[in-house]
Amino acid sequence: MTGEKAPVSWRFWLWWVLASTVGWAVGGGLSGTLGSIQAGYVGGMTVGAAGAGVLQWLVLRRRIARAGWWVPATVLVSAVVGGVIVAVGSSGGRGWNVTWSADPGRVVVGLAGMSLFGTMLGVLQWLVLRRRVARAGWWVLAGGGGWVAGAPIGAVLGGGLSGFLGWSGSGTIDWALTWAGVGAVYGAITGRVLVWLLRQPMPAAASEA
Repeated sequence: MTGEKAPVSWRFWLWWVLASTVGWAVGGGLSGTLGSIQAGYVGGMTVGAAGAGVLQWLVLRRRIARAGWWVPATVLVSAVVGGVIVAVGSSGGRGWNVTWSADPGRVVVGLAGMSLFGTMLGVLQWLVLRRRVARAGWWVLAGGGGWVAGAPIGAVLGGGLSGFLGWSGSGTIDWALTWAGVGAVYGAITGRVLVWLLRQPMPAAASEA
């Protein structure tokens, strides 16, 4: 027996985008005080993941049973995968300011890293969703795509807009704008997919629990 479709409105999507944007922006701003690009990315990913994870959980908790696992899953993969990607990029001489560099090699490395990060984040979050929503596998694809799409927007905000407004050189503002851009695009894409998933009939196992 399958459950009825959950009545999910577009207000849910707006809250999801806001949670993702604010959470990652706060984490990015805090990471701007760490003093290096590598530390900024790992710090932004970890602290931003904690902020975004908690805010996303507040949006999810009335829709998904046992949604509390969302926060540790988000923080764990962000810290581990973020650190690995930065280490690989640094050892290869690429640095990690790859998403706004004019060097095509750096752009490729940066987008590949963002895709890996978003995909792995999606996999752990999928473990939370899979018994609660049908077709949860789409979440993994949305996660990877959301980070790849968000990277150029974050680069423009953190590099271009910040410089245009005369804020360039302020690590806190640069990083906050960068991660806010990434979080907003990621939130818009994953939020759209999440609305669709929550409108599907519940899996039989969940509806019979």
